[in-house]
Amino acid sequence: VLRVARNGREALAVIHTFTEPLTQAITVPLPDGNWRVAGCFHAAEQEPMICGGRLIVPLSGEFRASVVHLVRGSSPKPR
Repeated sequence: VLRVARNGREALAVIHTFTEPLTQAITVPLPDGNWRVAGCFHAAEQEPMICGGRLIVPLSGEFRASVVHLVRGSSPKPR
């Protein structure tokens, strides 16, 4: 499930697996824009990433879940 905030600047993705058949990753198409992962609660070794306008969430195994907070816009400024 992907929900975009009313202002269009943030989104929250909730992704989970159940039982077989399983995949190596779940791919979620994103609305147009420059999205980045701002944070996540993730049940896998690899972190979610964005590639080609899609959120890619590596989830292997039964009954796994990930919640990903996305932000649209420029990258944060280095400190």
